[in-house]
Amino acid sequence: MDYKALNSILKNLNNFRFGNKSLQSGINEDDEHFQIYEAPGFTGWFVKITTVMDSYGDNECVKGVEFVQGKESTVTVYEYPKEG
Repeated sequence: MDYKALNSILKNLNNFRFGNKSLQSGINEDDEHFQIYEAPGFTGWFVKITTVMDSYGDNECVKGVEFVQGKESTVTVYEYPKEG
């Protein structure tokens, strides 16, 4: 494991968050926002950062940092047949 790359991500989390484009973002079941970023130096691994806002919606806090792997899944979409 490349501990230097890991420490560079964790050392200044704001620089990492705002210096990289998130691959995916959303809101989880607890109404917490999350962003997923590519983890430099860790092939196939990604960084998931979970944030929450205070009750006034002014102050954002990092609630969690996780190293996750991507998972591919098949999605079936049902559509009307094309006419013609």
